Amino acid sequence: MINTADVAPDSVERFLTQIDRAYVNLSGRHKIIARHLVATSGQIAFEDIHSFASGCDTHPSTVVRFAKLFGFSGFVEMRRLFRGGAWGQAANRFEHTNHVPGPKETCLQCRGQGGDLVLEEPALPAQVVPASMGCEALHNAVGLLIDARTIWIAGFRNSFAVSVHLDYSLRFTNRPIQLISGLGHLYELETRSIGTGDTLVAISLDHFPRELGVVARIARQNGANMILITDADDSSAVSADVTLLLGSVNRPGDSSVIKAISLVESLVSMYSHRLNRESSSAF
Repeated sequence: MINTADVAPDSVERFLTQIDRAYVNLSGRHKIIARHLVATSGQIAFEDIHSFASGCDTHPSTVVRFAKLFGFSGFVEMRRLFRGGAWGQAANRFEHTNHVPGPKETCLQCRGQGGDLVLEEPALPAQVVPASMGCEALHNAVGLLIDARTIWIAGFRNSFAVSVHLDYSLRFTNRPIQLISGLGHLYELETRSIGTGDTLVAISLDHFPRELGVVARIARQNGANMILITDADDSSAVSADVTLLLGSVNRPGDSSVIKAISLVESLVSMYSHRLNRESSSAF
């Protein structure tokens, strides 16, 4: 048995990154568990070991061994990780945003403050994202998501945890979503169904990986639109319809992953409000 970590990860993002890096060395059963965990990361916080194991078509003891590979004492400790932090907050966020704003409520606002953009919505804390992307870019990105037949999400290596978080958050909107996980290096096969009218959200942190370049090229060849979320000033590696540029990491405890997750939560909040507003105007 391969031990991938002596100490359990302290965040969902780090855990998903560890799974991505260890995937090729996992046993067949553990690969099935890994794929199921990534695909249902928003549900594990509310499951017991038997329901989770049933979803993987495996025995609970195999799930425990999988958890121990990553430094957890067992399934309960692994599940506890998903019950805190941003994953737990996302459900509360979309429980709030999944209604049509009343006549006295304001929709999500975007304004400048101290060199950053502050996104405000009723009853939720203001969210700060880098001003380098501009309000127009955010609204253009939301427009591409609104018009998309299917929303595709791709982020590999350091960006993988962000892509899974975006996938989980968008599923509260009940729109067609496809996550290109790249597990087993099958990213090219996963991308073949993308086509005209679809929108790809490509996430690139620290560097632009070859896998994302392949996915972006296929998406473009098939006529899909593309939103690029990146922390690289030079985004010439891919031609995107909208580029959302993260600010540089310049504060202790800050990271590109944290900035990207804050951005995608803001983006999905704007998207959800726009969906609700358009739904209400249809009646």
